[in-house]
Amino acid sequence: QFATRHSTYVCTEGPRLETPAEIAAFAKLGADVVGMTLCPEVWIAAEMGLPYASVCTITNMAAGLSHLSAARDFGPGIGARCLRVCLRAAELISDL
Repeated sequence: QFATRHSTYVCTEGPRLETPAEIAAFAKLGADVVGMTLCPEVWIAAEMGLPYASVCTITNMAAGLSHLSAARDFGPGIGARCLRVCLRAAELISDL
């Protein structure tokens, strides 16, 4: 489980998935998470003076590295499971 208040996110240009070499290079540079989303909305919110927090669910544990571990599952099942987690997190936040 990965949860932190301070991490380094690398945003790549999709729609292609990152290669194993790219994932390794980003990790060496200090990336905690690599993805194709989250930008530019962060900068738009900052420009408008809006507080912004991202609640992310990892749906692709580096698909380019899936041959290394079956735990790096990818596909509709992961998306459905992550949606349930996000909906539960939204319920918990709304109870605060």
